[in-house]
Amino acid sequence: MALVGMTIGLSFAFAIVAGPALAGVIGVAGIFWLTAILAFVGIAITLFLVPRPVRKMRHRDAEAVPALIGRVLRDRELLRLDFAIFALHAVLTASFLAVPQVLSGALGLTSHEDWRVYLPVLAASVVLMVPVIILAEKRRRMKEVFLVTILLLGVSQLALWLASAGTQIGTGVTGASIVIAALIAFFTAFNIMEASLPSLITKTAPPDAKGTATGIFSSAQFLGIFVGGALGGGAYGMDGLRGVFLFTLGVTLLWLIAALGMRRPGHYSSYLARLGTVDRGMAAELAARLDAVPGVIEAVVVAEEGIAYLKIDRARFDAAAVGRITGQLQEA
Repeated sequence: MALVGMTIGLSFAFAIVAGPALAGVIGVAGIFWLTAILAFVGIAITLFLVPRPVRKMRHRDAEAVPALIGRVLRDRELLRLDFAIFALHAVLTASFLAVPQVLSGALGLTSHEDWRVYLPVLAASVVLMVPVIILAEKRRRMKEVFLVTILLLGVSQLALWLASAGTQIGTGVTGASIVIAALIAFFTAFNIMEASLPSLITKTAPPDAKGTATGIFSSAQFLGIFVGGALGGGAYGMDGLRGVFLFTLGVTLLWLIAALGMRRPGHYSSYLARLGTVDRGMAAELAARLDAVPGVIEAVVVAEEGIAYLKIDRARFDAAAVGRITGQLQEA
């Protein structure tokens, strides 16, 4: 899931570098034609390159279950992560209504020349992101990294607001340097969050509701894009560039307040155990037996699917014990 998030982040990064350069060659209309062509390429990849499964099985760790939506929406930790992806993409969309104009004012670049700044800025942000992600995972410091990253995002928006207001940062080399530093901070924070949040949502979700939780998470992401574009545009209409960055700064502050109470994320993984035919009356008893296995954090048995969904700590997990329990069941 972290790799999926990184791929999304890198695709955005590639697009904002390539977009201005391509627009100078093929025009804005050409960008939309290119988008349509890429959509058809995506369809072709799905049809001809993605392997077809020999047998299709319904798995709650990969598919949304409508009956579990209410349960997922009542989980405070999952709601914090949903708001996180909502806020991240609202800030992203709103910011880029204004960033090109800030670059034009600070560096004198036209919209077709923005890639000259985006390319080195994005390269620097990726270099800074990698050690932070490694530190967060290896040292179990994800909560601290999460909060510091939100602060970094807020600082970047504050600097861009000052740049848009034309006060306190100076002009010329000083102003340009602060804008570039703010963009490096912004993209570093964005890339860290884009890589971390999909992984966090799967670690936090109940083992049998992972598909439902990720579905709501993705919906929150695209809702954030919509709200960021709509309200960011409204803020621009009321107070220009300053209004946009005041809006993004406000969203970031709300996000920080919401994140302060987050529980420290566990370093957990998912594990599916096939059970065969299971009577509904046995499901609770079997889940209790699996719960008692070393390294099992939570076990849910879904009788109609014949599957046990486990959340596990791999460092302590006794796979052999789970195998003995499921093997006894299948022999019976």
